[in-house]
Amino acid sequence: GFAGAVAVMLLAATLAIFYVYDRLLGMSTLTGSAAPQRQNPGFIGALGRHAGNRIVAVLGGASAMLGAAYDAVFPPRGDRARVYVSRRVLWGFASAALVFLVVPSFFVIPVSFTSGKFIEWPPIGFSLQWYEDYFTSEVWRAATVRSLLVGIATGMLSMLIGFPAALVMTRQPVPARTFVMALILSPLIVPHIIVAIALYYFFARLGLVGTTFGVVLGHTVFSLPYVIVTLMAVLKNYDERLDKAAWSLGASKLTTLRLVTIPLIKAGMLAAFLFAFV
Repeated sequence: GFAGAVAVMLLAATLAIFYVYDRLLGMSTLTGSAAPQRQNPGFIGALGRHAGNRIVAVLGGASAMLGAAYDAVFPPRGDRARVYVSRRVLWGFASAALVFLVVPSFFVIPVSFTSGKFIEWPPIGFSLQWYEDYFTSEVWRAATVRSLLVGIATGMLSMLIGFPAALVMTRQPVPARTFVMALILSPLIVPHIIVAIALYYFFARLGLVGTTFGVVLGHTVFSLPYVIVTLMAVLKNYDERLDKAAWSLGASKLTTLRLVTIPLIKAGMLAAFLFAFV
C-alpha cells in the first residue's frame, strides 16, 4: 500500500512537471519543433520567455568571445580556411563524443574470450569456452529466439498503436493535450520497478504472468513513448498539402495514407520501429 501511494505521488509529480514545462516551452518542443507563441502566456510562460532570452544572450556573448579568442590565436586565412578549421574542430569533438559513448560497449568483446571464470581486466588467457557454452546450450538458443520474437512483436505492436496516436497528436486538436502527452511519456520517467509491479498484479488477474504475450505487452509500454515522439517529430515536418492534393484528385484518406503519407515518412517509421525493437 505504501509503495502504491509513493507511485501515485511520483505520477502526480510527473504530471506537474509536464504542466510547468508546457507553460514554459510548449510541449511541441519535445518533437523538435518550435514552441507556439501564445497570445496570453501567463506568468509562468512570461517568466520562462524572459529567462530563456537572458540565457540565449549570455551563451551568444560567450560564444562570440570564444570565437574572437580563437581567431586571435589561429588567424583565419580566408573563408575557405575558416570553414576547413571549423569542420576539423567539429569532427574532433563529435568523434571524441562517439568514442566516449561506444567504447564501454566494445569493452565486453575482449573479456568474452577470457579463460577465467569472472569478468576482469585485463582478460586472463584466451578461450572460446563461453561461446561453446552458448551455442551448445538449448536454453540459451531458445532464449535468443524468444528475445528476437519479443523484440519484433514489440516493435510491430508499438507501431500499430503509436502511429495512429502520433497522427492524432500532430493533426487533431486533442483535449487536455499536455495531460495526454505526459501520460504517454510517463513510463520513461516513473521508475521501472513501479510499472513492473503494476503490470505483474494486472497480468496476474488475466493469467498473462510468464507468457510471451505478457512480455510483449510489458515491453510495449516502455517502447511506445519512443515511437510516438519519433513519429511526431517526423510528422511535424511533413507537408500536409501533399495529402490535400491527393484528396482533391479523388483519393480516399486510407488510400492517401497508404500511397502518399507512409511512403514519404517510411524512413522515420523505420527509425521508430528500431527504437522499439532495441
